[in-house]
Amino acid sequence: MSFRERFKGSQVPTVTPFVDGAIDMDSFRSHVDWLFEMGSPGVVVCGTTGEPEAVAAEERLELVKAAVDVSAGRGTVLAGTGRNRLDETISLSRAASEAGADGVIVITPSFVLPSQDGLIAWYQAIAKELEDQPVLIYDNPRRTAVRMEPSSLGRLREVAPNIAGIKLSVPDVDQVTEIREAVGPDADFALLAGFEHYTFSMCLLGATGSVSASGNLLPAETQRLHDLIDAGEITQARALHESIRWANLLVLKAKQHPVPVKHALHRLRGISGEVRPPLSAPDEATRQLVDDALAAWAEEASR
Repeated sequence: MSFRERFKGSQVPTVTPFVDGAIDMDSFRSHVDWLFEMGSPGVVVCGTTGEPEAVAAEERLELVKAAVDVSAGRGTVLAGTGRNRLDETISLSRAASEAGADGVIVITPSFVLPSQDGLIAWYQAIAKELEDQPVLIYDNPRRTAVRMEPSSLGRLREVAPNIAGIKLSVPDVDQVTEIREAVGPDADFALLAGFEHYTFSMCLLGATGSVSASGNLLPAETQRLHDLIDAGEITQARALHESIRWANLLVLKAKQHPVPVKHALHRLRGISGEVRPPLSAPDEATRQLVDDALAAWAEEASR
């Protein structure tokens, strides 16, 4: 199966439930099962929404193993394996692959501000070590202060064919066109929208899927948005995009992502909203934001 097909549609970045500081594996497994039952074609374990920097490498692997087990062939499991050390990233990526992950997604190194040549060498080394295993790039310059330029993607693909795609978390829809030009419009390359509120527009320009935290709350609707776009039902897709905007705004307005999403998920499904330090419990303003959004959504749904 091609990379574009394997990682298309809504690849939901799962939350990591905690109770008294420990991972609530039963809730995690139940949540992943629900996401697949609701039609999600894939999940991302320990993406930003899963609080990866607060989760030890051993815990990440346990989460990957659990997600693979629960998926039972119903969809893909991508493992977030990015660290700021190359050897640790390769080791964790290899272990996640051996645990059954369908691919790994690696965020650009933060804080050190590498050059484009440095980023190409970084991902080339990871791809080489993983051989045929798909490696996706996670480009989120708001969090890392560095970005992967489209031209660099084109150069990287020439030397590392198992670079399978990119999660594009940038507020610039034109990047979709630039990336398609750099890697080739017909290339086997998954281009995933990383900001919920840009999914609709990016997919119209050629993105093949999304990694949206709001998919934890509305998995069926998030996937249906992709189905409608793929079917050319643009008017219906736009209407759906507008109707689920409340969930996207919870992510957009989050000062402590994924705190509002976890609080909303607690209200909707009873999953613990606890987070690990340095994140903290939602303040009154955040709780009110979530409650108001859920109330408005319930009222709209009842009409």
